Amino acid sequence: MEMKHAGLLLMVASLVACSGTAEPPPAAPLAQQEAPAQPAPLTVAGAMEAFKAAGLPVIDADEMTAETDSNALLGRPGQYNGKVNWTDSRHAGSGPSNTVEAFANDADLQQRKAYIERVTAGSPMLLQYIVAHRNLLLRLDKALTPSEAAEYEAAIKAL
Repeated sequence: MEMKHAGLLLMVASLVACSGTAEPPPAAPLAQQEAPAQPAPLTVAGAMEAFKAAGLPVIDADEMTAETDSNALLGRPGQYNGKVNWTDSRHAGSGPSNTVEAFANDADLQQRKAYIERVTAGSPMLLQYIVAHRNLLLRLDKALTPSEAAEYEAAIKAL
């Protein structure tokens, strides 16, 4: 009987020794795909610099703060986080009537754009040129001619 146990023990030992399951080599790491770098958000100050660099007749530029924004929206949840009002000197009689607003995300920008379009729709007195580019919303007074408005649009879209 001892011989039987010894034989059985020997057989089990050899099976264990031979059956060592080698762990598969670790998988080679997948090449990490880098997400495309997101461009830095545009600023209202950068937009104003672009207008001036393009030779546009910007005067009376006034960068709003949370305290000076007449709409009381600057910095509020879901609203713009930067705003400048200015006058085009070719149409200086009416005071600052052009605006550029900066947003934290596209959803907020699109919501604001849709709101402005709804409010001004059907009212010639409130008509504006409205241009969205990246995180900026450009609102130009209807006093500008289409070619003058196109100059601002080209300058902002070059950013």
